[in-house]
Amino acid sequence: MRALNIPEMPTSWEYIKRKMELDVSSKCFCCKICNLCGVTAVNQQSSCLQCKSDIMIEFYYYPIAEQLQHLLLMSNVYNQMQHQRDINKENFNATEYGRILNSEFGEFFTMILNIDGVVTKNKHISLWPLTIMINEIPLPNRRYSEFIILGGVLPALKHPSNKLFQTVTKIIYEQCAQLETGVKFFIPDVGEKLIKFFLIASCTDKPAQALLTNMVSHNSDYSCAKCFIKGIFIILD
Repeated sequence: MRALNIPEMPTSWEYIKRKMELDVSSKCFCCKICNLCGVTAVNQQSSCLQCKSDIMIEFYYYPIAEQLQHLLLMSNVYNQMQHQRDINKENFNATEYGRILNSEFGEFFTMILNIDGVVTKNKHISLWPLTIMINEIPLPNRRYSEFIILGGVLPALKHPSNKLFQTVTKIIYEQCAQLETGVKFFIPDVGEKLIKFFLIASCTDKPAQALLTNMVSHNSDYSCAKCFIKGIFIILD
């Protein structure tokens, strides 16, 4: 833009921050987790102090409550969530979801956890995003990026182990436990309000389900979550 002689163009991003006195510090947190035993690293060391493994995978996670606050600041979102919750209470009255809605008191909403893994084109790294959607946001808005909560991202050179994923889910669980007891949020035109958020379900494919529930992989013996049948492989010519 400066090469085209556009007037008053800033020289750099640092210049913009100085002029506007912006605090652009990221609220993202990072920890290293051993892929073999699931122990969190101390002082970001490159190998595990417990099992001596050098396969340490970074997990980047983001405060869920802070993202919920940003969402609730959007125009009319809070009212839409309340209205949709009342509709869901009636439409899903005979389901487990409806029972949850009708059994809880006070101001509350529910969430669903989505986990999936994708391998990059060079197949040298896989990404495992953990995202959260609020069930009381009307469709199709619920699936838009601005309404999705990012719980964390796991970029892994190796396939995440069950032990590693248990450490990851513990980090998410600690935040969800706080949300269940209630957190004060600021609502435009309403003020501060104590709201509870309950994580009631997950939506995953079979590999992610195995990691989330600490089960063997979907192609292993006894991989069914509902029975104790060993299972068989059938090879078709």
